Amino acid sequence: MCNYVVNSITFSSRNSKLLRELHKKVLSCYDSSMKGKNFVRDLLKSHGYLLPLGVDTRDHFSACDEFITSKRGVHYFSCETTTAWSENMIPIINLLKDKYHNDIRLSFCSEDGGDIFIVKDETGVFYQDHYKVEWCVDGNSESLYFKTYKALFTYLRTTFPKAYFGYYDSLEDIESSIDEIYGSSKKEYYFYIHRFKEYNNEMANFIESKEVA
Repeated sequence: MCNYVVNSITFSSRNSKLLRELHKKVLSCYDSSMKGKNFVRDLLKSHGYLLPLGVDTRDHFSACDEFITSKRGVHYFSCETTTAWSENMIPIINLLKDKYHNDIRLSFCSEDGGDIFIVKDETGVFYQDHYKVEWCVDGNSESLYFKTYKALFTYLRTTFPKAYFGYYDSLEDIESSIDEIYGSSKKEYYFYIHRFKEYNNEMANFIESKEVA
């Protein structure tokens, strides 16, 4: 059974006409009443790609803003894709480069609840969270996001006071310290700290080379 990645995506531009063109095409691919038919590949086809490469046939739009928002001369809208196995953003990145000459900026945050935690947001306006904590101890549980390591650390020290760890410990050491003290519970227990990796050109080139191979 394949793992699915949820990608929260925001397209932004100072060119309102150009963004409206993209929004119209994305919205036409998304229809909540037609689950399973709102494929990402259809967005590529609507831009003239006859054989959209790199798009898994299962990748689809799972949400889309109905309207464009405008603030201080910048226009933007958000959507969501659900993709198989990886975030698979290369086709959309190439679309913006080929058809919109990068006049539309792409920001996104991807996660699959396991190994994939990626964020791309050059300005830090749309996706500010960089850490995620998931835990369950003796029937109590939480899943929270944090913008900074300081906020994360303060939360962990308050929530898990019996564990011993310092501000300069690695995330792995903090996990181990909490596991050691709280993991002996006879009831259900888990504790995970996830750090979102910054999506950059090096990562994009690596993923694209794997797809071509």
